[in-house]
Amino acid sequence: MKKRYLGLLLVFCLAIIMTISGCGLEKSVNQNSEPDSPEAEETTSENSTNKESSFKDVKADYTLKLSLQDPATNNSEMIAANIFKDYVEAQTNGKVQIQVYPGAQLGNERVVFEAIQGGDVDLGMITDGPMAGFVPEITVLSLPYIFKSHPIAWEVLDGPFGKELSDLILDETGVRTVGIASNGFRSFSTNKKLIKTLEDFNGMKIRVMENQLYLTMVNALGAQAVPMAGGEELYSALQQGVVDGQENPLDIIYQFKIHEVQDYITVDNHTFSSKWLVINDEKLQSMPKEYQQIIAEAGIIWKTHLQGPKEAAALAAFSLLQDEVKEIYVLPNSEKERFRDACLPAVIEWLEEQTGEEWIEKIQNAVKDAEEKLYSEL
Repeated sequence: MKKRYLGLLLVFCLAIIMTISGCGLEKSVNQNSEPDSPEAEETTSENSTNKESSFKDVKADYTLKLSLQDPATNNSEMIAANIFKDYVEAQTNGKVQIQVYPGAQLGNERVVFEAIQGGDVDLGMITDGPMAGFVPEITVLSLPYIFKSHPIAWEVLDGPFGKELSDLILDETGVRTVGIASNGFRSFSTNKKLIKTLEDFNGMKIRVMENQLYLTMVNALGAQAVPMAGGEELYSALQQGVVDGQENPLDIIYQFKIHEVQDYITVDNHTFSSKWLVINDEKLQSMPKEYQQIIAEAGIIWKTHLQGPKEAAALAAFSLLQDEVKEIYVLPNSEKERFRDACLPAVIEWLEEQTGEEWIEKIQNAVKDAEEKLYSEL
């Protein structure tokens, strides 16, 4: 009876999410600023923010620049950024003000992270992929099929592993983590044939991010990995048949209209992506302790308001895409294990050269502990 009740509750919640999120996806379409594209173009005028400060007439003691890649539209990242801004400004009575720069105005994520290191930008919302260029150990979060579900990933990121990784980033770069949120699982889309088995990868050209982990993974699955930027370049390549498929989170597939040039989607959740809110630590330490605590609190609120809507958008996209493509297929666990067994050894071999065995063991142990903690409560 309890399981039946929980199942009905899940269906009910899902229906609400679909209703709320379905229309909102359309509002954030912008093919020049796909999150995994390092060439994301500016989408708003220079020095503009999406929301004027409620404390514009108050003389600020500190004015912080916050950069994000998504455009200044009604999307989850922009909403979360403005909520962070509102909380900090309200709790400090306008003494700390946040200037939000959406649409990659201050540069792509790699450029922004460097600028935060140098103190030219104060805050940034950065995906784990670009951060790997500064701290290779973060790449272990992208091990294929390492996370079975969002709750497992949350438990790992919120636990000792996430804290240790955040401390390493601080020690190596001088950049402090304010919050970590889920950025979604990635899946495959194709226009040649539906991927239902490992053998279906043979002969396919699959576009991947310009990231060696993804190149290694897709080649090991049996396809030919083609590194390529996102946005318009990806859309055009799919449209012209330069590549047969690609991989992205479902909400990105819908948001950037990839489904217009793809017939099939295989939901396999092969890798997990996280979004990090980070700040220049020297700037943070120069502020009064009270303000530092407020920024820490705002980071928790930011995470809540980014993570939930981001996952709701993926659920909504799943529903919407069923009417937009020929077939959307959820890969069964038995075949997912074959995918994992085919690509994981090659990825681990490459990753050991980058990070050593220690961090691979740490993420594996953290996942094991998270699974035991969550599943033991059932």
